[in-house]
Amino acid sequence: MIELGHTCFTKDPVSGQLRYDPEKAARIGLRPVEEQWRGGKVTVERVYQEDLPLVPLDATLCEQVFVNLVQNAFEAMGEEGGVLRLEVARREIEDRHGVEVRIQDSGPGVAPEFRDQIFNPFVTTKSSGVGLGLSIVSQIMDEHHGSIRLLDTSGPGAGFGLFFPLS
Repeated sequence: MIELGHTCFTKDPVSGQLRYDPEKAARIGLRPVEEQWRGGKVTVERVYQEDLPLVPLDATLCEQVFVNLVQNAFEAMGEEGGVLRLEVARREIEDRHGVEVRIQDSGPGVAPEFRDQIFNPFVTTKSSGVGLGLSIVSQIMDEHHGSIRLLDTSGPGAGFGLFFPLS
């Protein structure tokens, strides 16, 4: 295992792919958004399971995934601020073992008419932007043989689950 700054890498002996800590990718993706945010106060709740395995992923692309999702969450909460919950834990989804990162905000949520198309290109609920962010995030997750899904949240806000398989 090699530790460089805030990142932790190891090479998978079977596939040769670089393995990385998804919790650290999420933290790195959160940092620039927190530092540059000029809207209302956002409280970040972090819930990280201990002893998570490293998973095969491109650290740079996945950090960008987290920047995009966290930026969307902060913008959704806007001037009123709110709570952003970042949860990282082992999960089994569709008989595959891996790590899931959940990002949930306390903003207005995703309107029912957008839920089925939110990951399609050029779909946006914002007054500015072209609607490519979540489409790109979805493509990056596909390239990692993982998945992204819109979570069913009870109460206000939107939530996304990003699943990174162990193999």
